[in-house]
Amino acid sequence: MQSQPKLSKQSQYAIAVSFCLLYSFCYFLTELIPMPMFWYYPLEHRWVYGATNLPKGLMMGWYGKVLLCLIIATAGSGLLALGLKLTRRELPAQIQILLDLAMMSSVIFALYYIARSMAYRVL
Repeated sequence: MQSQPKLSKQSQYAIAVSFCLLYSFCYFLTELIPMPMFWYYPLEHRWVYGATNLPKGLMMGWYGKVLLCLIIATAGSGLLALGLKLTRRELPAQIQILLDLAMMSSVIFALYYIARSMAYRVL
């Protein structure tokens, strides 16, 4: 029985970087664009899926946002892993550097945006 060729460490690193990039970019987009996701109503102990026309009341969107971002990041990095495995190649060095820079800047920008939006909240 022949075993499947494993991905190189460079390819595994590229997949991890793409996961972080997709997750932070999706998290930032959900702050700007109303995307359909799960909302939790803690007083009523129920979940609602949607982006607009949601029922009134105390609701929490963080859990749904994290789930949506995990699904998108897993799907995107899974497609990259599949592509790298089928082609049996690694990403070119220039693409890897661009991916690294995009990931670092998207994470920093998302963290800055979250910190800035929390700084101006009035309790």
